Amino acid sequence: MDAIKSTESERLARRINSLLHTQAPDHKKSGWFDSFGIFFKSGIKHVMPVTERPPFPVLMDKIKIKDIFAYIEKGDVVLLGTCYVLGIVFGYIGSRKINSQHARLLTYHGIAHTFNVFGLGLMVFMPLYRIRGLWDNGLRWKRPAPMKKYNFTSELDKHEVYKHFRVKV
Repeated sequence: MDAIKSTESERLARRINSLLHTQAPDHKKSGWFDSFGIFFKSGIKHVMPVTERPPFPVLMDKIKIKDIFAYIEKGDVVLLGTCYVLGIVFGYIGSRKINSQHARLLTYHGIAHTFNVFGLGLMVFMPLYRIRGLWDNGLRWKRPAPMKKYNFTSELDKHEVYKHFRVKV
């Protein structure tokens, strides 16, 4: 009886997975410094239309605050710590040559807190991008995205010198 239940549950799991059109990779990418890729990798440079799918599968549709905090990875925490330390260092460097103690503290704390808020923002937006499928969340699409065909001749016709002298049929 248990064998029948397990095969039914396996079959149901395969069916659900095939409906989602996603597959899990061999290993989930979650290293200590993976979140630093936001500074170096080029991502989506345009606003995607509603009909276009994101580069990675979407994990959930209705996102709550607890979901964002549940998807924080160790790379995000390292990114926050790096911004915190850089804020202290740059705050010290920026306020080093100021003579007034009051102005020096204002400068130091202003720079340090700006870096801290920037790090907190990154720590919140990285899991949000993972949930929405805009950043690598460990899942891959089974079917490749449809190719976008680009019409090069219309681009050439726009920039052609002799387009005004062409005979229109």
